[in-house]
Amino acid sequence: MSTFSNKEDGECDLLHHAGQVVMYLVNVTETANKQLQRATEEEKTLTSTEITNISYVKSVSDARWDAWLALRTAKTSVEKAQKESRDFVYDLLYEQHHLKEEANCRQCNTFERIVNCNASTDKTFDELKSYKVKNETGIKQECKAKYKEWNIFKEDGKQFTQVEEKVRKALKDINATMNAINRTREIAAKAREERRILMEKQVVACHMGTQYSRMKVIYEALKTVTVNMMTKTLHMKQRADALVVSTSTESLAQPAREATYALHGNATAAGLEAKGARDLLAESVNEISRDHYNGYLEAESEFRKSFAHCFMHTDSENAL
Repeated sequence: MSTFSNKEDGECDLLHHAGQVVMYLVNVTETANKQLQRATEEEKTLTSTEITNISYVKSVSDARWDAWLALRTAKTSVEKAQKESRDFVYDLLYEQHHLKEEANCRQCNTFERIVNCNASTDKTFDELKSYKVKNETGIKQECKAKYKEWNIFKEDGKQFTQVEEKVRKALKDINATMNAINRTREIAAKAREERRILMEKQVVACHMGTQYSRMKVIYEALKTVTVNMMTKTLHMKQRADALVVSTSTESLAQPAREATYALHGNATAAGLEAKGARDLLAESVNEISRDHYNGYLEAESEFRKSFAHCFMHTDSENAL
């Protein structure tokens, strides 16, 4: 801070204010640069280490691309802010020195005091923007004409505001970059969890696919047996009916007919139960298949192909 012996001198206070503006811009620009370096390292770590094993998932790839674009925008903003801030600071430092040394303003003519002015600041932008020169009426008109043209005063400090806005935009873009990086991490974590669930579903589905294939073989065998049984018992029914009609001893033929009816009914029920079991298993398999095709990691064509293979494979050796 200032070490002036007479802080109420207008020129001394003015030189001090110029130094405060310089340090404010140096500080915020340096902050933006450090945050950009951190964001750059975070993005590098993200793409080279953290998401390499899941980056092929479309949602992760899209998020990574958004983070890269955000970082590129932030770099451009920081570069523009640094240039404008640097030009602004150089101009102001020149004017500060010129006012002290060459403008016939000799109230504060020790150069070390200007150095002290430019050492540090705790002022905010609003405080610096609303600055008013102390005891301005006591300042020589020649000095006043000089500092009124400074970039911190000209057009009501318009240039100072523009530079500060560019630095703030750079900080905002860096923050957006960090948000995009963190969002990519979250999406990658979600994709890993979905993949874990999918792997579990694959194990279950492949097991069910094998069981389904075996059931198909069993069903075909049952269908052949039950059709034969139903055909034969139907013939037996017809013969029993004919026997009842043709014989006068109905009391002897009736039990035989009832037995054949029962046998035919059992054969029919067995066939229906076999079909019902096959259909229930097929419904379960189809449900898991729909879960896979409609929900999880659709971009993994090879993985989907191997997954679908579970439902086409028939292990004939262990089918029965």
